[in-house]
Amino acid sequence: LITQAQKNYMSPENQLEYSELEENVTKAVNELPERRKKIYQLRRDEGLSYKEIAERLSITTKTVENQMNLALKHVRKRLGNESLAIALFIWLFF
Repeated sequence: LITQAQKNYMSPENQLEYSELEENVTKAVNELPERRKKIYQLRRDEGLSYKEIAERLSITTKTVENQMNLALKHVRKRLGNESLAIALFIWLFF
């Protein structure tokens, strides 16, 4: 989500909250069905476009889009409102 350099500018309390958020995101992603998880990881971890993911996995771009929507919906649901607020704060200010 953020770089180590960005983490260094956070207070120890914010670093702890961020670490917990990262852990919760990882848990939520690991709960996804394998194909959905793979699509999520290709997008988030490798930065591939939907088109690149579709080509790599021999599926349609629409399938990639649908699977990403389902993955993000699951992650948001698992994180809850408090974690989403923390993530938004970190994204906006770091």
